[in-house]
Amino acid sequence: MGTKLREIHQEDVAPLQELADRDRHDLWLPTHIIERDGEMVGSVSCDGVPMSTVFISSEVNSPFAVRSVHKEIENVYRNYGDKHYFVCVPPRSPGYRFMPAGGYAGFDVTLWYKEIDA
Repeated sequence: MGTKLREIHQEDVAPLQELADRDRHDLWLPTHIIERDGEMVGSVSCDGVPMSTVFISSEVNSPFAVRSVHKEIENVYRNYGDKHYFVCVPPRSPGYRFMPAGGYAGFDVTLWYKEIDA
């Protein structure tokens, strides 16, 4: 089944916050839930300005799963018709060091920029 995104529902908010709290991670207006094999493992905010804030639990995800999620995020923006987008990833995040390998360019300390392939 793998890793996928789905729209968030009200009943997702409390368990998502508990998961984020265990990882000492903030949530910023999540619009989608990240699921792996049917289990909630994080969230992403894809709305308005092409900028995402992402939480992916480091307890249950590998770098491969994280890369898969970023491809899903890119697809959301591609479907919106965007040519680029930003992702907010703070330095304390375990995934911060993998951003350049994912094709992201550092914009400032927490903001990363990526061109979308056609």
